[in-house]
Amino acid sequence: MISEGIISELKINSLLAMGYSSPNPPVACVITDLNDNILSSAHTQKTGFNHAEREAYLKLGENFSEKHNLYVTLEPCSHFGRTPPCLDLLLKYKPQKVFLGIKDPNPLVKKVNSITILRENNIDIEFSLEIQEIANEFLGGYISRIQSGIPKILIKSALSKEGFYKSKSNNRESISSPISNNLTQFIRQSIDAIIVGPKTVYYDSPKLNFRKIDTNLELTFESKDIFFESIKLLMKDTKLINLINNRNNQPYRIFMISERYFPDDFFFKKQFDLDKSKNIFICLDKLGLDKQKMLIEISANELIFCEKLKFIDTLKFIYNKFNFNTILVEGGNFIYEFFIGEIKKIDKIIEINTETLIKDGVPPFWYNLNKIKKFDSFELQDNKWIIKGI
Repeated sequence: MISEGIISELKINSLLAMGYSSPNPPVACVITDLNDNILSSAHTQKTGFNHAEREAYLKLGENFSEKHNLYVTLEPCSHFGRTPPCLDLLLKYKPQKVFLGIKDPNPLVKKVNSITILRENNIDIEFSLEIQEIANEFLGGYISRIQSGIPKILIKSALSKEGFYKSKSNNRESISSPISNNLTQFIRQSIDAIIVGPKTVYYDSPKLNFRKIDTNLELTFESKDIFFESIKLLMKDTKLINLINNRNNQPYRIFMISERYFPDDFFFKKQFDLDKSKNIFICLDKLGLDKQKMLIEISANELIFCEKLKFIDTLKFIYNKFNFNTILVEGGNFIYEFFIGEIKKIDKIIEINTETLIKDGVPPFWYNLNKIKKFDSFELQDNKWIIKGI
């Protein structure tokens, strides 16, 4: 059994890396002495900077020579990329034992078997089911992208007491509570991109940006879901929350635009004021030249014209170009229906059930589908969060 302290550090560092290290995998590493006392812990940094193992050893200093064990969620890399191989680092410092979560499916890593080389150099290797569970949660999107070209998908919606995500009149309403919105900020800083459909863009004029985590709103809840459990662990450390806020890691914002539901100038002003290099526009119809020009002015990435029947091909193009590991889907039913049709075992549906009343509304596409199952739920003041999937 691995100690609770080590497991907690692996969860926290995995969460800190998720979304921040992309497209590199969000790996967590812990170094201990031979009595399981934690000497150092770290996570993969932004692309081009240290991987988790190198960052953990860096904290211990160049001359570190103490006998130690190493715990890491992913097999150490064995190839030169933007940084040297972590395999060489382990051969230099020679941990007594390496506890691993999962092997790396990246073809570049498979060219040199780091596990065999470590064992040939008298470094004991053990795969841990406890670490594997953490790895599957936080590295699932990376693995899915490498193996199939499709990232992990999180589908989220706040629902009224009646189970509606919006009114039929399309009035803009705030459904979830401030404390639920605060938890949503944790999700936003942990994903690579957020996508919304044309009606959501038109009626809600969303920003979709990460807007900092409020340390004054206490997130008290009990969850069996590793992702949310890790958030709860991290919330205990105000310094780590401030670290997240200060690094201001922003997701890509993917907006579906149509001729019929073309947003107003207020929407475009908000997007222009944000980091415009982070937005992508998918146009479902042919737009007039004036509208195309407006989109081009605020889009530094992609302006994509897409027939509805070829939506999946468009998404695959975006996935492959930007190497997204995890995407958050925030509505409405046009894209809810599409993503539910493509849902995988690693994907999640997050429902925020509230006491808000909407007398005449629209339920999300998945609401009564038999294939969608509940896996976890927790109370967050007057809201109830339910985690579903297949």
